[in-house]
Amino acid sequence: MNDLVGLMPAAGQGTRLGLPFPKELWPLPRQAQYIPVANRSVELFLAAGIKQIIIVISANKPGIMQHFGDGSRFGAEFIYACQEPHSKNGKGPDLSQALDCAYPISKNKRVAFLMPDTYIYPARSLSQLISGAGKADLALGLFPTDRPNKFGMVRVENRKVVEIIDKPAQTDLRLMWGMVVWSPRFSDHLRACMVTDSPDFATVMNRAIQNNLDVQAVEVLKGKYMDFGTYDELYMADGFIDSLSEEML
Repeated sequence: MNDLVGLMPAAGQGTRLGLPFPKELWPLPRQAQYIPVANRSVELFLAAGIKQIIIVISANKPGIMQHFGDGSRFGAEFIYACQEPHSKNGKGPDLSQALDCAYPISKNKRVAFLMPDTYIYPARSLSQLISGAGKADLALGLFPTDRPNKFGMVRVENRKVVEIIDKPAQTDLRLMWGMVVWSPRFSDHLRACMVTDSPDFATVMNRAIQNNLDVQAVEVLKGKYMDFGTYDELYMADGFIDSLSEEML
């Protein structure tokens, strides 16, 4: 597992919530102590045997680094990469740019990517994806959703990903991607895309398919996924987590 590094982008501004602290540090419900939602992604990395984790931050979010430190209290090593406030094309910082920030550290390794403002169940979900990914250049961990307009929806044929449709207003698709594992070949592809026109991440993945990279789908058994991106979802978090039962809540 030492060729696999974790990647967690936490540089987004979280403007939809307008919180006085990073949304990644929102406390999980019904805990006897303060445990922010971002800790859940760290749990998944550790459950998959990943001890080296790259956290992408921005200069105006020091709270992330203050909370996680060097990773030693988690039994891990955290490495920080700082995302520039603006991309080359003049847009605000986006996910593709954040993931590419890790390239100097991760370019020769396989990468497991999780978002820090989500709650994924079960704890072995990332392990399932890594096992199912095999030698694929890009493998997407898929979860069912009844809100396709909020996620990147995935069209699959015989376990091959043939298309990613980002936040469609209407679709017959019901599986979204919620975590990703990729090879050095995809890291190089992402870097090439960022050098040319800095597209969004859905476009980066679709270009990988068009360029004949091996893009696989792995549906997570009994998988559930929750995003902590809006107040509606924060209100739902209590009941969502209460409905789950496992050893690593």
